[in-house]
Amino acid sequence: MERAHTHTHKSDSSTQTTYPAPEILLGEGYSRGVDWWALGTFLYEMLEGLPPFYDEDINEMNRKILRCLPFCAAICVTHAERLIRRCV
Repeated sequence: MERAHTHTHKSDSSTQTTYPAPEILLGEGYSRGVDWWALGTFLYEMLEGLPPFYDEDINEMNRKILRCLPFCAAICVTHAERLIRRCV
């Protein structure tokens, strides 16, 4: 069974995750936490219209992901924010 990944794009040689979980960025490999990260980023994008930590500069976005800065705007209701924070 193939695992689903959100926000991917094709490169010349492989498919890359555009919004990788911190574990992936740190080279720690895949875990269930990566699935929760994917769910959290999906839910956030559904509520906000953009993925969390989004930046046009991929390196800056990765730095934001690793710092895990707070990211929920006013549109997130308390329960949705709690769910997303537990996932991400």
